[in-house]
Amino acid sequence: MQRADFKVVIDACVLANFRVCDVLLTLAESPRLFLPRWSQQILDETRRTQINKLGWSETVADSFRAEVDVHFPEARVEGFEHLIDQCTNEAKFSNWPATSKRRSRRQPSTCNSILRIPV
Repeated sequence: MQRADFKVVIDACVLANFRVCDVLLTLAESPRLFLPRWSQQILDETRRTQINKLGWSETVADSFRAEVDVHFPEARVEGFEHLIDQCTNEAKFSNWPATSKRRSRRQPSTCNSILRIPV
């Protein structure tokens, strides 16, 4: 069976929603349908959301983060920070399209905003 190599940036709003995250990351396991990607900033925002908005304990949020790091070490994107200033969307959403652009995805989408990325 072939594996797909579509790179998909998963934002904090998806990672923090455990049921959705569980389904997506299951689909990213062998034989995978896509390659998940996220940045340190996205993981930090996920942790803050889990603790401050969803009521997770710090221990549970840290355990989630550790498991994500163990099972998807290749998902971490780095070296995109210089692209953030080129993104014309709201400042709080800038790390997401910059991460996406770093991985050469030309038109990202998200469930809660429309993003404008220079190509």
